[in-house]
Amino acid sequence: MKEHVQEHHNDLELIRLEMIPECERWLEKTDFINREINFFRMLLFHNFMAKINPNVEASKMLLKQLDDLQDTNTSHLKAIRQFRNKLEGLRECDDVACENLYLGEYLNFKETLYEHLEDVQKVKSLLYNYFGKGLEK
Repeated sequence: MKEHVQEHHNDLELIRLEMIPECERWLEKTDFINREINFFRMLLFHNFMAKINPNVEASKMLLKQLDDLQDTNTSHLKAIRQFRNKLEGLRECDDVACENLYLGEYLNFKETLYEHLEDVQKVKSLLYNYFGKGLEK
């Protein structure tokens, strides 16, 4: 059941209301990233890519980066699932110290995930450049 924001909610309460739904969005995003990685890997593996961009070394380097990114992304996916389950304990908190413990962990987790998403964007930019150069010919 989705909780609604009330006028009397303070900033901490608003963040608390958003934690679990945000974890659900993180799960969706990291799951989709794995699908994107698989798609890019298929493109690089298939023979028609050699026709678009014959730079085999660049292709191998990108495949390695995709493999590393998928490993990292899969680790984040597992960690998000575990964290999401852990957040259920937030409902049992009856004091600010308990809530602050979850909040601190949430904010650290969020920062780590955003750094990962930046890494994903960098690799995707490299892929777009690789494919784009091949299509220009």
